[in-house]
Amino acid sequence: MTDESPPVITGTLTKVTVYLRTPVFILSVPMPKAATVHSLKSALTADPKTQVLDVRERAEFDADGGAPGSLLAPLSTDVAAGGLFDAQKPVFVMCRSGARAQKAALLLEARGFVDVRVVEGGMEAWKAAGFPVAGQVAGAWSIERQVRFTVGVLLVSSFVLGRAVHPVFYALAPLLGAGLLYSSLTDTCGMGAVLLKMPWNRR
Repeated sequence: MTDESPPVITGTLTKVTVYLRTPVFILSVPMPKAATVHSLKSALTADPKTQVLDVRERAEFDADGGAPGSLLAPLSTDVAAGGLFDAQKPVFVMCRSGARAQKAALLLEARGFVDVRVVEGGMEAWKAAGFPVAGQVAGAWSIERQVRFTVGVLLVSSFVLGRAVHPVFYALAPLLGAGLLYSSLTDTCGMGAVLLKMPWNRR
């Protein structure tokens, strides 16, 4: 590889190695183990005390529930709950779909956990499989529902204020549309991140 060579990424399911332009620098990032919801269900059936860490936000957990026996420790507040688990035993990590669980698993491995498994598909896959959930709070709104409600209120407000106060308020509607388009393309949600910080979502 010469100095002019572009970055090359090679890897398997367990490790990704990135070679930078300068051969002296080599970054090796081990990937956490993957587990299916069926393997987690089997583990919980065999041992109800199986270690399960849920890194979603409180509002998500209250609205959708979690796997029976799981411990909630939102990724946004650091996975400090790792101290409540036995680092020498398997730990299953879950989130809504798997992305945050990957990050949490890397943090746990950095703290000395020897067997961390990311549940593929997260709670979406767990519920799709028809497995039981626990911890749901009656009447709790998911973040997705809160986002839809907030966008609806802002759109109606844009129309009312545009007619009653000043036409400049009509500009809010296309801005919201652009935000939704960006959210879809990037699979992120800025409004959801803001709502998660609201007092009613951080009890």
